[in-house]
This record gives sequence, C-alpha cells and structure tokens, in this order.
Amino acid sequence: MPPGSAASLVASSSAAVASVVELFGVTVVTLQGRIDESFEGPALGGSLTGTILIDMANVERITSFGVREWLEMMATLDAADETEAYLARCSEAVVTQLSLIRAFAGRAKVVSFEVPFLCDDCGNAFVRPIDCTDDAAVILGTEPLMSACERCGGNAKLDDDPAYLAFAAPFAGQAVPERVRGVLQRIIEASSSGGDAVDKVITASETRVRVHRDVDPAFRWSRVLDGIEGDVVVDFRGAPRFGREAAGRLARAMRALGPEVTTCEIVECPVEVAIALGGSRGRIRIGSLAFEGRCASCAAARTGTVGLAALEASYHARGAPFVPCRRCNGPLVLGDISQAMNALFGGALPLSAAGSASTSSLSAMVASAMVATNAPDAPQPSPSSVAVASAMPASRARGARAGLALGVVALAVLAAAGLALTRRTSEVKVTPYASPLTPLAASPASPPDGVRAADGVVRGADGIVATITARAPDEDRALSDARAEAIARMLDLLELDLAASVRAANEASAARSSRPDAIARFVEQVGAIASPDRIDVARRAEAASVALTVTYRIGVQAWERAAAFYSEERGAGGITFAVAFPTRGGGLVVVASVPPMSAELPVGAIVEEIDGRRATSLDALTSVRRGAHLVSGWRRGERFRAKINVK
Repeated sequence: MPPGSAASLVASSSAAVASVVELFGVTVVTLQGRIDESFEGPALGGSLTGTILIDMANVERITSFGVREWLEMMATLDAADETEAYLARCSEAVVTQLSLIRAFAGRAKVVSFEVPFLCDDCGNAFVRPIDCTDDAAVILGTEPLMSACERCGGNAKLDDDPAYLAFAAPFAGQAVPERVRGVLQRIIEASSSGGDAVDKVITASETRVRVHRDVDPAFRWSRVLDGIEGDVVVDFRGAPRFGREAAGRLARAMRALGPEVTTCEIVECPVEVAIALGGSRGRIRIGSLAFEGRCASCAAARTGTVGLAALEASYHARGAPFVPCRRCNGPLVLGDISQAMNALFGGALPLSAAGSASTSSLSAMVASAMVATNAPDAPQPSPSSVAVASAMPASRARGARAGLALGVVALAVLAAAGLALTRRTSEVKVTPYASPLTPLAASPASPPDGVRAADGVVRGADGIVATITARAPDEDRALSDARAEAIARMLDLLELDLAASVRAANEASAARSSRPDAIARFVEQVGAIASPDRIDVARRAEAASVALTVTYRIGVQAWERAAAFYSEERGAGGITFAVAFPTRGGGLVVVASVPPMSAELPVGAIVEEIDGRRATSLDALTSVRRGAHLVSGWRRGERFRAKINVK
C-alpha cells in the first residue's frame, strides 16, 4: 500500500505486523513473531479493504490477549462490504488457534498451512506446507499424508495428533482467485529454500539477525555482522540444532564485534552456542536457551525454551530445569546439560555424571528420581519423616525432595567409579513429594459467609487438594462459593512455591488484592493450565440452606506450570520483571533494579501501565525500547506515576 496509507501507519506501530503492501490489486499483510496485546486488531482491520492476503508463516505465538485483538480484527473485516480475506502459510501456532476457536478465521478462507513431520530414520523434525486446494484429498483423509525427510530422504510421519488436519476440512477443495494464487506464489518463491539461512531486519530500535534453519559450518558470520551498530538481537528461533564448529565460528565473530555495538542479546540460543560463548559475557547476553529433548506426552522429539533466570534458579538448586514442550507445554526429558549449565553460571555441577558410560545423564537421573517420589507404589516414609515434612514450609519441602533425588544421582556416580558402598541404592529412603496428609495453614483472608474457615488444603502425591464446606440458599451458589474459597487457599500455598527472587519481590510490594480480584486474576492468567478439578461432593440439606462439602484438586504438573508462569522473569531497560502474583495486584512486579532506575522502580514496585497500555503480561515489555517511557502503578503501598529513561 502507499507509504502514507492508514494500514501502513497501523503496521508501523505494531511489532507483529512486518509489512502491508499491495501486489497486483491484492493487499498483502505479513505478520511475524508474537501476536499479543500490542497487536491493534480493530485498527488494522478497519484500514483494510478489497482483497486481502494475510501471510502467517512467521507467527510464533498468539497470546490470549492477541486472540482477542485478532478476533476483533476479523469481526471488523467480516462486517466490511466488498472485502474478502485469505489466510496463507498458517504456522503451527495459528493452526492451534484455528483448531480451538471456530470463529478464529471469521469469513476468511484458509489457503495453506504448515504441518509438522518427524523422520523415523534420523529424528529430524521439520514442517512442510499443505495447500487446501491441491491437497484436499489428504485433508479429507482419502489419500495418505506422506513426506520425505528433507535431511536424509527417509520416511517422515505426522508429528502431531491425527486430528491435526481436521480444522481444514471446510476449506478443502475451495476455489481461490488466480490473482491471489499468483501473489502467494511470488511470496513462496521469495522465501523458499533457496532463500538466505540468515538475514537481517533493521528497525529504529535494533538490528535483528534471524537464523531460519541449520547453518553450514563454513558459514561466514563476519559478513552478516559487519557494519552492525547499536542494539543487536540474534534470533535462533528457526534453528535449534547448531553444530560445534558453526557455534565456534559464531562465537569468535561475536567477540570481535566493534565498540559501535552497544548490546547483543541472543534469543533461544542453541546449547552449543552457549557453550562456545562461555555464557553471557559483558555486552553479549543470552536471554533464553533452546533445548532438544523428548516429550512423553507427545511421544516425540521436541524443542523447548527456558529463560535465563529460570535456568539459574535450577542451577543453584542443583536440579533439572523445567523445559516446556513447544507443542503441549509438558516437560521435556533432556540429555546431559551440565556442560551448558556450567558454561552459563560457572563452576562444576556436583551432579555431573560425565565420564561414566553406564551412568544416565544428569537430567534423566534427576527426572527418574522425581518420578520415583511421585509413584503410587514409592516407598512410604516413616511416621517421623512424615512429621518432619509436615512441619516444613512448601519451598523447603520441595528442596528436600530435590536433595534426595541428588542423593540417588550421587550413589549412581559412586557405583560407576567402582567405590565400595556401605548401603545399596535400593536402600535409600525416598520421601514422597509430600505426605498425603500435610495440612497447611488456613488463608488469612476472610472467607465468604457460609464457608467454613477450618477446612484445609493438603499437598499429596496426586497434587494439591482443598476440601471446602459451603452453605448457601441453593446448590449453585454453594458450589460457586466453595470453588472460590478453594482457589483462594491454593493461592496462599502457590506463592510459597515461586522462585525465591520473585517471591521476595511480591512480598516487598506490601500490596494485597481483594479476594474476588485475586481469584478472577488467577483464573484469567493460568486457569487454562491449572484450574482446580472438582473430584468429590457431599450434599446435606438443612432447614433453609444447602450444605456442600466439596473437594478440589490441581495436579502436580499443572501446579508446577502455574508456579513456573509466575516465576518467569524478563528484563527490559535494566529492570527485571515478573507477572505480579494475583493476591498482590494486577501488573508486573519489579524483581531486580539497578540505579538510576531503582529510584523510581525499586524491587517490589508493581507496574500497571506502560505508556498508557495495561501491563498485564510480560509481553507488554516488547514495547520498552530506548527512550522515555511513562509508567504507573503501586510503589511502597502508594500510587505513583513516573517517567523513566531507557538507555
């Protein structure tokens, strides 16, 4: 479109909109990265007319707020006269939303989408496009879905649920105008396998070097990095695998960057690159690490990403980090990561099983110990050990569990070395995750009328269980009150399970939300992954009311995911933030701050707005670039507004 058009102006204000151009009478909207609350859906939709082709190949994630903005955009397009929209090259993140939300496509037609494959011969994971017209028989199941591995030529199979293609059935065999086909073909040719494995995108605030696929060991990184100035981001989202030789070449090129480069952040850094760099050093900072592992839930090889703060917490706790699967968010089982962890944080991990061919990797051994502690037939502790576990705070109990798991690893290492042991590994007493009958302190906040305050919460092998008795005029009201009280009591425990730095920041805020606000915030933020399940109800009719004793449970994995969500840290402008815990407020809590920022944003400050936009998730930090920003929220128990200058 013309540079001064409304669509171009909207595109320039949203990081998710890479470009809006017109080709042969078709408006091409190219989206990229994350679609979040900064995506101005209604404004973009209102600026588009005629035939629209939305290229979604580079969309990596769509947050809940991004879904809302997207649906508003599609509703705007649907209501417009003489406007037809086509969705092309939909990434896996987009397919997920198309499968879950019927209205996600609106009246638009899906032209093509990406399908994940896994090679049986070499384990290579890759994607290839499916065209809703050309591959209609495959979508409808009348022809098999097949693909040759792009790495070894072997047979590859669908790397997802067999129902992955089901969403596309309404679009199978549809007619697509020739001019739309022609424009799409030009886009495909421009970004086909013959394109660059590495490219650069230069904006007003940064230079982003994007790695789209595996890089040849002889690749000359010095050419790509030549002439770069200011803030640099090296984005490895397209290439989790990286050979040692290629990693060494990149590390040498990055160390040779001139003084004109202010900072260099690495996003989703491959493990080999982290080892070659020796971790974050000076202006070179590793923001997150990409791991390869196996997901038990998907029964497939997957990749996952972990932020540096979470990795460091795992390192100091001498435990295996939680690496979520990109597809299902379940835990990945990793190989030996001790070399990468030592490179990042220094020193030698005492858990390392290196040098013993018969000993399992660090992560696998710790994971095995964790599974053993959660198994129903795991050795039960003596009464005295139960009493000790009951008296422990939740965080210490978790540390004790990790410590015992490390004991199992230590014994395995000694056995591999041929040392005489006075006790066999099988004799080690393993304390379960927690006693099934570990009562916790009641919530200090006042429960609703009719809810018994004496009801407790216990941490068991199957998860966190809350039993609540509620009285109300009718059963629906009693169930609603009981569930709200269960969430409120579980929140008190969940805060104890946060990473130490995040928990301390929340406590330093000295803030306390109302019970209804805290419950609503928890449900909105993590309800999709950690909603309490009702597992038992006992009814008793009384004279003028109904009394229900209801038991709710959040499973162990769901609980740990919720704790990981609130423990995640992200830096922006010299300040480290985390999502404020629901009982503390709605916004981002400052976890770490350095002068001069700490004067305006000390640890514990809760930022509710950044430049007039609600800061409800860490995605809000994507708008924080160099320059002045207006922030507001709570600080030391009082409202504040401040202007900060990010350098």
